[in-house]
Amino acid sequence: MDALNQSLYSLSIAVEGIKYCEEAAFFILAIETEEHGAYKVERRFSEIEALHLELCTRIPCMHYLPPKSLSKLSNQAIEKRKCDLDLYFKAMANRSDIKRTKEFRVFLSIGVKINP
Repeated sequence: MDALNQSLYSLSIAVEGIKYCEEAAFFILAIETEEHGAYKVERRFSEIEALHLELCTRIPCMHYLPPKSLSKLSNQAIEKRKCDLDLYFKAMANRSDIKRTKEFRVFLSIGVKINP
């Protein structure tokens, strides 16, 4: 198994928290691979949705993504979305067909250390 496939084999993802910046909410993803160690990335829901839609064009049976809301969400609704996204990313981290895609690796910045 080459290094990239090995690092993806041991991939774990957790939605660790939410960061609020002005009117926007960023989901903090804690990512860990055997090769690259632990790091975090911040993503807006719109970025997660864009990844999901891109992957759906090529990969069948994608895990359920919570729907996007057109109105501002309450703190309780955002916390629920955080829990739903955590399940979503855990399911994705277990699928080798998803982990091998360039879009998924770029989205997670696999191999790119991000300072905390």
